[in-house]
Amino acid sequence: MEFFNESLDIFKDLNAIEEQVMIKQCIATLFNDTGDFAKAAELLEEAIVTAENLKDNRGEIEAITELGRSHRNLGDSDKAKQLHERALDRSFELKSTVLEIEIRNNLALDLMMLNKTDEAEEEAREALEKASGMEDPYLVYSSYVVLGKIYTKKHLFDKAYNYYQKTVDTIKKIRESIVDENMVQAYIKRRDIQEIYKETSKLLKKMGSTE
Repeated sequence: MEFFNESLDIFKDLNAIEEQVMIKQCIATLFNDTGDFAKAAELLEEAIVTAENLKDNRGEIEAITELGRSHRNLGDSDKAKQLHERALDRSFELKSTVLEIEIRNNLALDLMMLNKTDEAEEEAREALEKASGMEDPYLVYSSYVVLGKIYTKKHLFDKAYNYYQKTVDTIKKIRESIVDENMVQAYIKRRDIQEIYKETSKLLKKMGSTE
C-alpha cells in the first residue's frame, strides 16, 4: 500500500492524470480485497470522474466495474448490478472480450446475491463460453468459481462440486506451466485457492449428508 501511495504522490506532483487513475484503481482494488470497501468506493468515484474527463474509456469501465464490486461488498447488490450493467454496455464499445468476461462474472454474482440465480447462471455461462475461446486460463478459472458459487446457492451441490473441481484442476495446470511461484501468486491469489478448497470441503460434507 505504501508503494502505491508514494506512486500516487509522485504522479500528482508530475500532474500525470492518467497514471493517477491507474494508481487509484490499484489502491481501490487493495481496499476491496482487504475489506475497506467504503474507501475503495471513494477512490473509484474519483477515478471515474477523472477518466471521464480524459475520455479514457477503458479506465472508466474498469473503475465502474471495481466500484460495483465495492457496492456488492457493502451489501448493496442492486447498486452493484446497475454499475455492472452500465460497465457491460460500455465494454461493447471497446470490443474487449476480457473486460466483458470480467463484468459478466461480476454481474452474475450481483444477481446471485439478489436471489436471481437463473439469471446469474445465464450470465456466468455466457462468460464461461467466451472465456473458453481465450488463451488465458485465469478467465476460465474465474468463471468456474462463479458457477460454483451459483450452484451452491441453488443447492445443486453436485454441479457446484464439479465446477470447484474444475477450478482446482485449472489451478494445477497453471502451476505446472509457470515455473516461478511468485508469478503464480501474481496470477492467482492464494486466498482464492484456499477459498475453493474450503468450499469444496463444505460441499462434500453436504453431499454426504444428503445420500
